[in-house]
Amino acid sequence: MKRFAGRFISLFCSLLIIPVVFTQPISVKRVPLLTMYGFQVKFPKATGAKWEKEGDNYEASFKLKGASVSSLFDAHGAWIQTEIAISKKILPEAVKAVIASDFKKYPLIRAEESHAANKDVVYEAVFKKNKKEWEVQFDEAGNILKK
Repeated sequence: MKRFAGRFISLFCSLLIIPVVFTQPISVKRVPLLTMYGFQVKFPKATGAKWEKEGDNYEASFKLKGASVSSLFDAHGAWIQTEIAISKKILPEAVKAVIASDFKKYPLIRAEESHAANKDVVYEAVFKKNKKEWEVQFDEAGNILKK
C-alpha cells in the first residue's frame, strides 16, 4: 500500500509540473505591457496575434503580409527570435541541394526562416519519417547545424 501511495504522489507531482514545462496559451491580458510594447514596435502591421507563455518568455503567433509568423519576447519586451513560414521554393539553393541529395527519401513538409538577435539566419526544414516529423536546421550555405 505504501508503494502505491508513493507512486501516486510521484505521478501527481509530475502532472503538476508538466504544464509549466510546455508552452501554455494565455490571454492577451496576461502578457506584460513591456512585452506587448516590444511586439508592437517590432511588428506594427501584425494581425491576429495569439499568445503563449514559453518558460519565462512570451511567444506571439500571427500573420504578417500573409505569412505565418511566431516571435519570442522576454517579459521586458526584448525581442529574442522570429520564425517565418516560407515556401520550400525560396530556400537558398545550397539548402535545396543538400535536401535533394541527403534527404530525398523523406517528404519535406514545411520550411521556416529563423532570425535571432545577433545571429545568422537559420533555415529549418521539417521532414516526415515513419509517421513522425523531425526538423533539420541549415545555415545559408547548406551546412547542417542541427538534426
